[in-house]
Amino acid sequence: MPLSTTDKTREVPGIDCPSPLCYKQFVRQILALYRPYRKGLLIGLSAVLCSSGFGLTSPWILNEAIDRLEKHPPGTTRLLFAAAIIFFTVIQGTFRFVARMMIV
Repeated sequence: MPLSTTDKTREVPGIDCPSPLCYKQFVRQILALYRPYRKGLLIGLSAVLCSSGFGLTSPWILNEAIDRLEKHPPGTTRLLFAAAIIFFTVIQGTFRFVARMMIV
């Protein structure tokens, strides 16, 4: 049953009380279920953020490699940039693995 635009109350399934206090109580009960898993979720969320951050480094390194190859002749810099891309990709994969193990 849709709520009208003037009605500010929310309906909670299984609870007959339409007041906002009942809604807050319902949300608190749901959040209480996550309490034992809080540490794992925080570690997983941190790992997701780190994985995304390290995922942003590969395009930046590739951009730097292309810019330097235009200015200087190729040499050991190609090997250095290739190793940096592989290194950051491995770190990104490690954080992604940790995130999946902690959250899923």
